[in-house]
Amino acid sequence: MDDTKLDQLLHSLRKRPVHTERLLGFEGRTMAILRQRAEEPAVFFIAWRLAPMFLALLLALGGWMYAIATPPANLHFTALGSGHEEVQMVHYITGD
Repeated sequence: MDDTKLDQLLHSLRKRPVHTERLLGFEGRTMAILRQRAEEPAVFFIAWRLAPMFLALLLALGGWMYAIATPPANLHFTALGSGHEEVQMVHYITGD
């Protein structure tokens, strides 16, 4: 396409009036939706604001559980290194 043809098309396009009624209606609807969303509190916003508190609670509970945890007296994997695995496992299962 040569430049003169392109210039003619652009010139004819510039002469046409632009209809903005539909655009303004879209803008008004969009702003109404945004205004409505701003008025009601978002659940995700509230959850995001409370997330650090829940993280601190999780870390505190994890630290507390780690601090008070005691190792079990008889571990079932100790029977593997003793050489008499069956006897150890029977004692572990039956409680004798």
